[in-house]
Amino acid sequence: MRAIIGLTVIGGGIAALIVFHESGMIGGLTNDRFAQVVALVAVLILVSGGAFSGRLGKDVRNIAIWLGLALVLVAGYAYRDTLQPIASRITGELVPSRPRAVGNAIELRRGANGHFHAAAHINGTELDMLIDTGASRVSLSQADAQAAGIDMAALRYVAQVNTANGEVFMAPVRLAFVQIGTIRLDDVAGFVAPAGALGGSVIGMSFLERLSGYAVAGDTMTLTP
Repeated sequence: MRAIIGLTVIGGGIAALIVFHESGMIGGLTNDRFAQVVALVAVLILVSGGAFSGRLGKDVRNIAIWLGLALVLVAGYAYRDTLQPIASRITGELVPSRPRAVGNAIELRRGANGHFHAAAHINGTELDMLIDTGASRVSLSQADAQAAGIDMAALRYVAQVNTANGEVFMAPVRLAFVQIGTIRLDDVAGFVAPAGALGGSVIGMSFLERLSGYAVAGDTMTLTP
């Protein structure tokens, strides 16, 4: 039971450090001090469990393991700036659509289907979107538009657009913001497609043309703000 409690403490501590990293403070403590406190509490839970059960001597090995986990938590946070690029690269390989920051630029890996996808935030809602340089605007499917909080009842499908499936009438919209990784653009022109017209939402030129540049080298696409 104490092992479960200890793991919960460490897991909760890690989650709190991730969520409140930018603020620098958690519960009145600096992030570094908070990590140390979480580590100490986890070790104390194990030690007290062994002491009250009368088996402290037999728990020495377990205490060492827990102490090691606690030290990993503290060391991992202390060296977060060094470890972040490594973790980002691993994530980029495992999840191609997850943007990877390289300086001010963002890199995306080509997916298994040969296309580039991005985990983009539209009006604050994360959507998996195809990068399509042939699309004039950021274009959303019905489901994604609804998820992004667009007033569906107010849409007017009056813009004639040429797509891979032929000519389609789409509804022009203004998106509060579109964000990929650390690149955020406000007031982006977009379209909402009628039901069944799009297999998935796309990032088009209304976003890409406002960047300093975008380029493809091998299986990597780079977006430069």
